Amino acid sequence: MADKLNAAGDPALFAATVDPAANPPMILVDAASYDTAAGPGGWSVTIPVRVVVPAPGDAAALALLEAAVEAVYAVLGFAPAEPRPWAPNPNVAALPAYTLTYPRRIPNPTC
Repeated sequence: MADKLNAAGDPALFAATVDPAANPPMILVDAASYDTAAGPGGWSVTIPVRVVVPAPGDAAALALLEAAVEAVYAVLGFAPAEPRPWAPNPNVAALPAYTLTYPRRIPNPTC
């Protein structure tokens, strides 16, 4: 997903990464939650895609977030989005962010 976002070339998209230690602004394709087995042929997962900007969480940050969310939608399609501050670990201040949740199915490579 990060490669697809980076390949889009939309100026409203920040650099997409899978590294939570990257510096904002960024689009973080985070680790998947494995939700259920989808039979022997795969798994249902939820992949959080976080659009993160630097503090402060003011009107300018919200405008950047909303533009980036719309650009993500143009590349990956719609997913539920929730404004939710994000921090890479509990020892740092949370940053303004939206979390988009994408359901996906991962095929079992042995089937």
